[in-house]
Amino acid sequence: MRQGPAVRRRKLGEELRGLRLGVGLTSREAALLVGWNQSKVSRIETGTSGVKPADVARLLDAYGVADQRLRELLGTLADTADGGGRGWWHAYRG
Repeated sequence: MRQGPAVRRRKLGEELRGLRLGVGLTSREAALLVGWNQSKVSRIETGTSGVKPADVARLLDAYGVADQRLRELLGTLADTADGGGRGWWHAYRG
């Protein structure tokens, strides 16, 4: 079964939340480290908002994640969490 973008966003959010909690940060502390509002971190972690690979990299830097394979996997997940930026309707945009 193929997973949709919403499922990928939720999975990415769960992974990021686990990493944040693993280093003992609150979502507010994480937001302060990267210069965002706490609500943005919360939306990313709950999967209600999409996230760019560059934003994932900022969070991973803040969490001290050095594992290159994990960084690549989460970056790829972020890149596909919005369906690659194009929905089924893209072909009919004209």
